[in-house]
Amino acid sequence: MKIITILTILFLLSCSDAPQQDNPDKPQPVPVKKEHALQGYQDQIQKAKDMEKEILKAAEKQRKAIDG
Repeated sequence: MKIITILTILFLLSCSDAPQQDNPDKPQPVPVKKEHALQGYQDQIQKAKDMEKEILKAAEKQRKAIDG
């Protein structure tokens, strides 16, 4: 009876998955290109510059209309 119990325990231990030796506490840093990281910021700046140009054009048209 003892032999069957020991063999069963050994069998179950051999079938179980071994724990991973990877270190999950330290994730690998993902390399990010500087251009990619700043692309959204640059797009917003360009939109702001375009909007400023449109506002200046509208203000110039308004001045011309007032001066008549």
